[in-house]
Amino acid sequence: MRQLFRILHSLACYNPPGSISDFDLCKFWAAEAYRTLGDRLEGKEERKTTDTELRAIAIKHFALLEQQKMPTRAGRPFFCHFCGPSLDELSFQEVEKLENLKPTLEAFIAEFNEASKAAQLSIPMFSYMVEQTVKVNRAIQQPFSNVILVGVEGLGKLALSRLALQICRF
Repeated sequence: MRQLFRILHSLACYNPPGSISDFDLCKFWAAEAYRTLGDRLEGKEERKTTDTELRAIAIKHFALLEQQKMPTRAGRPFFCHFCGPSLDELSFQEVEKLENLKPTLEAFIAEFNEASKAAQLSIPMFSYMVEQTVKVNRAIQQPFSNVILVGVEGLGKLALSRLALQICRF
């Protein structure tokens, strides 16, 4: 039930510019389903069954055309709520290229560094860090959610967490 709530919550947050096509809504729904359920699946057989069921639902309820490809793996495509031309005009949208988020994230880092005198962020924004920032931010945004960052000391877990909190305006 909790996973269904998370998928529905994300669907309620989705506000792309312009109208939403069936394919875009289906792509978002499938990406959220994979993101939410993916880490709970054990083995190839469960993943294959889930993929088959999601495709069947997409074809039945979204009138998905066979030529259009549905996401097939968790985390792709990415959706986040800090897409937009400036920090004042952010919305929850699909991230077509991770490189497009770098200027926005760098602006959030600069904003954090201006506001905080005690701690300064210096995160190199290469693709992997952008991807991890999106994931941590999405976890923080979900109601009743949590995240654990595991890794050796010095990988930037604290800086990544501070950046994600800055994006959420906490």
